[in-house]
Amino acid sequence: RTSTTKNARRNDSEPTDSSYSKRRSLAKQNALTKQLKNLMEQLKNSLKGEIALDDEDGTTSRPTRTGGRSSVDLGDEVYRKVAAQYELECDRKPKLGDPHQTGWDIRSVDPETQAVRLIEVKGKGCPWVEDEVVELSRAQVRKAFEAAAEQETSSWYLYIVEKIGNDVYRVLPIKNPLEVATKWILTGQSWRMVAEKPKRVAKLPN
Repeated sequence: RTSTTKNARRNDSEPTDSSYSKRRSLAKQNALTKQLKNLMEQLKNSLKGEIALDDEDGTTSRPTRTGGRSSVDLGDEVYRKVAAQYELECDRKPKLGDPHQTGWDIRSVDPETQAVRLIEVKGKGCPWVEDEVVELSRAQVRKAFEAAAEQETSSWYLYIVEKIGNDVYRVLPIKNPLEVATKWILTGQSWRMVAEKPKRVAKLPN
């Protein structure tokens, strides 16, 4: 009788196959959910200009401008100086802005027309081709929108500076992309992961 009672107690305390499987399944689901949340955060941080996670006032640290798989980080200052040299060679007068400001890096004036270029510089340690990207923060995009709307004597420019050899660079000046682009392409690979509350909806009845 004693042996039977002990066995009964032991059997009562042990989980059945179904409850054990259910607990394992729930634990696995929780672990996968946590992994998915981490992957979502990593995705948001790696969208490279498609989603900016800077604070609205742009006071957070700016993303490294030498993006891409084969980039070499030379620091922003080198690329800013290269862009300024380009402006000098085009007979304009550039002035470097405060490195900590947002929206643009160089203010360059044409002495003849007094036209002002507000230049945002993006450095690439490799050629800007194929899937190589550059990043624009929220503050920089906002400045581009403001400049496009104001239509004053100043224009916002994006300068891509490629490092193509030892102390050799190529400068690609692009007038405000917002004035040139006719459409914005959002790839499903990047954007579907940040959709809020996706839900399948059945076909409406006739």
